[in-house]
Amino acid sequence: MNKHALKAFSLFITVFSLLITSCDKEPDMDPAGIMWVGNSPIPGTQKPAYDIKLEHKFRNKNGTYTWIWSVTNTRPGDGTPGSGTSQDLQSWGFTLSSCAGLGQIISGSTSPDGVSWSNFNPEIKSVNGIAGGSQPALMFEQGTVKNQKSYYKLLVTRNFSTDDKVKAVYKSGDLTGTIVISGIGCPL
Repeated sequence: MNKHALKAFSLFITVFSLLITSCDKEPDMDPAGIMWVGNSPIPGTQKPAYDIKLEHKFRNKNGTYTWIWSVTNTRPGDGTPGSGTSQDLQSWGFTLSSCAGLGQIISGSTSPDGVSWSNFNPEIKSVNGIAGGSQPALMFEQGTVKNQKSYYKLLVTRNFSTDDKVKAVYKSGDLTGTIVISGIGCPL
C-alpha cells in the first residue's frame, strides 16, 4: 500500500472513530403500542400492562387491504393498586387520520384466538380520554382474557401508510387511558 493510500485510510478511520464516539445515545423510549396503567410500572420492573402490536398489513386479491392488531395483558390479575396486575382489557380503539374516514373501512372483526372471528360494523364513537378531551375513535368492543393474545381486524378499501403515532384509548375496569399505537395513516 502506498503512503497516500495509507494516510487516507488512517484519516478515514480517525474521522469515523470520532463520529461514532461523539454521538449521544437517544434515551430509551417505550415502543408504540405499550399501555401503562395507574399502578404501573412496578418499581424494579418495566413490564407494561398491555402490549398492542400491528401484526399484519397485507393486500388482498380483490385490491382491498387487511390490518390485524393483537393485544396482550402482560400482567393479568385484579388490578388493585400496588398489586402490579392489570384487569382484563374491556375495549380499545383509535382515531383515524385526517385522510382516512369510516367510508374507507369495509368491515371489522375480533377474535379471542386468531382463528374464529366475529364480524362487526365499524362505528366511530365519541370517546373521553383522548388528548384530555373527547374525540371520535373507531372502537373494538372485545377485550383480553388473562395473558391470552386477542386479535382485531379491519378490512379497508385502499393502501394506507402505517402511522406509528396514532392516538388510542382503552378501557380496563374503572380505568380509561390513552396510548400511542401503530395505526392507519394516509393513503400511499
